Amino acid sequence: MLAALGTLVQATRLRGGGRITLAVLGFIGVLGGGFNGGSFLSYHEDFSSMLMAVGLALAMSAYVALLYRTGIATPVPEL
Repeated sequence: MLAALGTLVQATRLRGGGRITLAVLGFIGVLGGGFNGGSFLSYHEDFSSMLMAVGLALAMSAYVALLYRTGIATPVPEL
């Protein structure tokens, strides 16, 4: 939760519309997955478990897209 919030704050400071959108989607996925995980532990409903998995998939997809979009440079060895 704190890492998702930190990513959202960093994306806001960098002022990129796409970055902020992906960071918000990731934060919503983490938040939704966490609440539905807690709901699954309390009520033992299979639907809560499925929503937890959907939150995880949303967060993972958003953060992978965010990493891809930032384009981290990797050193290329000289030949």
